[in-house]
Amino acid sequence: MMVTRGRIWESSLARMDLASALIRAHRHAEALPVLDEVLPTARRLESLPLLRRTEELQRAARSRAGEQEPWAPLTVREFEVARMVAEGLTNGEIGEELFVAPKTVNAHIEHYPLQARWLAPRRDRRDGREGGGAAAHARPEPASVPRAAR
Repeated sequence: MMVTRGRIWESSLARMDLASALIRAHRHAEALPVLDEVLPTARRLESLPLLRRTEELQRAARSRAGEQEPWAPLTVREFEVARMVAEGLTNGEIGEELFVAPKTVNAHIEHYPLQARWLAPRRDRRDGREGGGAAAHARPEPASVPRAAR
């Protein structure tokens, strides 16, 4: 239940802003309960703009609430790194492409859930030695597909 203590408009608008931010962050399921709190207030106040915007946000959230992004539970950046690791790039090459340090790449890789099960060992192409930690794992790059064709 929404407790407003006399600031019903500000509270409703703040909740709509929160729901909108959650939707933009692809957290649709989290936005729905927030909007469910605003809707009765909009009806009680008979505010058509508030009611229309709340219903619009609800439609947007409901249309995607059941969908999960293909990279879940990884962050977008972790997914980018995973894709590059799967292409066979080293941490240094990934870091150069993403403008981050190789240690940052390693940190992203270490966050992969169950990483040891789906990532195979790889060698650092520059010096031929085995890499360390979770960053030393990747799917091998297909030999028949040139990188530019992907």
